Amino acid sequence: MNERFVITHLRRLPIFQHVAPDQLPLIAGIAQVLRIEPGNLLVTQGQASEAMYLFVSGRGILTQRGGDGMEEQVGAVGEGQYIGEEALYSERIEPYSLRIVESSIVIVIPKRALAGLIIHYPELRANIGMQQASTRKAVHIFKGQREDETVRHIFKRHWWAFARKAWFPMLIATALLVGAGLTLHTPALALILLGAAVIIPGGILLFLYADWQDDMLIITDQRLVKIEDILLAFEKTINEMPLERAYEVIADIPADPFARLFGYGRIVVKTGGSAGEIAIDTMPDPKQIQRIIFAERDSFRSGVSNRSLEAINRELDKAFGIATPEASAPEAQPKPQPTGINPLRTHWVESNGDLIYRRHLSVWGRHVLFATIVILASFGLGLASLIVPALQSSAVVGLGVAAIMFLFGAVWFYLADWDWRHDMLIIGHDTVTIIHKRPLWLQNETEQVRLYQVDNVVSEVNGVLDHLLRRGNIRISLVGSDIADAKRFNTVGDPQKVQGEISRRLAELHDRDTNGGMSNQAIAEYLAAYHQRVTGASASAAPGTAPYSAPAYTPPPADVPPPQVRDGSRPPNIPRRRTDE
Repeated sequence: MNERFVITHLRRLPIFQHVAPDQLPLIAGIAQVLRIEPGNLLVTQGQASEAMYLFVSGRGILTQRGGDGMEEQVGAVGEGQYIGEEALYSERIEPYSLRIVESSIVIVIPKRALAGLIIHYPELRANIGMQQASTRKAVHIFKGQREDETVRHIFKRHWWAFARKAWFPMLIATALLVGAGLTLHTPALALILLGAAVIIPGGILLFLYADWQDDMLIITDQRLVKIEDILLAFEKTINEMPLERAYEVIADIPADPFARLFGYGRIVVKTGGSAGEIAIDTMPDPKQIQRIIFAERDSFRSGVSNRSLEAINRELDKAFGIATPEASAPEAQPKPQPTGINPLRTHWVESNGDLIYRRHLSVWGRHVLFATIVILASFGLGLASLIVPALQSSAVVGLGVAAIMFLFGAVWFYLADWDWRHDMLIIGHDTVTIIHKRPLWLQNETEQVRLYQVDNVVSEVNGVLDHLLRRGNIRISLVGSDIADAKRFNTVGDPQKVQGEISRRLAELHDRDTNGGMSNQAIAEYLAAYHQRVTGASASAAPGTAPYSAPAYTPPPADVPPPQVRDGSRPPNIPRRRTDE
């Protein structure tokens, strides 16, 4: 273990801020440096707290399993942050689980080892400051993450995807260094070339690194999300797919010696149609990612069956008069917005809960621009006819022409405004409707699809202007369809938010079908559960389900303090905790 490496990071922790320099090696001697890969649990809810964890790199998420057996994400821990300080000075049960979602290097300070160290070196006790636990708010790992969604894994492209492009800046650096060597007789020019050899390739490398970091595949407990950001072209595409729709996962290692050497390949996740697939290249260990996707899909389907069976048993409990805890409240729905006078609003919520989106306001501006110019020109001509001496002799003609121009511009403005106002995307509880209308009956097209037909939703932001104006396109692919058959709504404001709303409504529809539908499967489950209640026998659950039972884990009492997640680079502004409390 690199003792100097550990000491450098321990110095940043508030708890060791007052430890003498000659005492830090003692603490570093008991610390452990671990490299943990995505998917592993570092802390398990319900177990005794055993250590403090400092993240040198990587990221983990904090989750909590409630009394209904459902796991909820409550926070995140990233580079420079730490968790579990209370474990060093108190006996407690972990109220949360900590799951690694990015390859992480973690420094672990075991509780027992530190206690033994303090026994042998009592002077350490006075120098170690124990901080009071603080309350944390939930942290979202990516934009568009749902409140009830837990991130399981984050996979970025293999490092070779960055390294294979580094030859170009390195070639520039080499050429500039050679040029500097050849111009040593001119010190000023040589110095300029040396500076350029650092600045120009360095800037290109930073750009390539940022471009590499922005591409990732996120696996949550509900869906797959692919984020692809091409910085040079100012293009950002977000493609998402419900986990249950991942029918086929292909892990392909291309016929490339570097792919064989470094172990990277292509991942393709297919749905019922070609339009809904997600493909991403240069992923590390594609076979492992393939296994993880299948495992998370099966876990999701099992969870759906368990939730369905729990809903059935709750209904039976009511029928038998058995008191049961109320189910958790559903996610808050968007509230209808006051109509008021806002002719240029681009999105709102109707009283029935439907979400209405128009195209971006810049589209309205482009539509009415020339009509507005004609109207302003008519006012200018009319005013000039009255006040300019040279035109006063023909003022009547000028005013007549101005009136005709104004009338023409007003009609043009009305039709252009009408055109923009009647292009709408309507997201209902069960349907998605896209309306394209043109004035004077030139076009009246309405496309409506059922939400259960939606295979995946893609948001696209292309170009500098779209990034500046926060606008983009929405592409909705249907089950079993090709890309050419996808439904589109272009130039909408904040397309990622619109994408998230469609995804959320799709998840709500799935939950309603799971908990409220009376299919043959549901009837069979009801009969099996009823038979078990009446006879006391062990009834066979329907395929893919599990017998109903109370969760084995009881959540900690409300007075158990949550784990602290703090920035290790600076002490938080909170009062210290006394050790005798």
